[in-house]
Amino acid sequence: MATRAEYVGIGIYGNRSVAPDIDATEFGAAISRLLSSSEEAEKFVRRAKEIRAICREAPGKKDAVAKILELVEDGNVEA
Repeated sequence: MATRAEYVGIGIYGNRSVAPDIDATEFGAAISRLLSSSEEAEKFVRRAKEIRAICREAPGKKDAVAKILELVEDGNVEA
């Protein structure tokens, strides 16, 4: 998940050199980067808000269930 967070621009892999363990110095440096008032930290926040907006617009599981039920009720899929 840390690699994915880094890839989509919303986080930092905080313990890359020792994963799956944690090195306090390495992890602390990553947390400091995220919590600072730097341009990098602000970029993470902006990107996270963009992704939040996309996720809120996505129909999600309720629409998927409704579609499956519609198909079953119409006889297009055997129950």
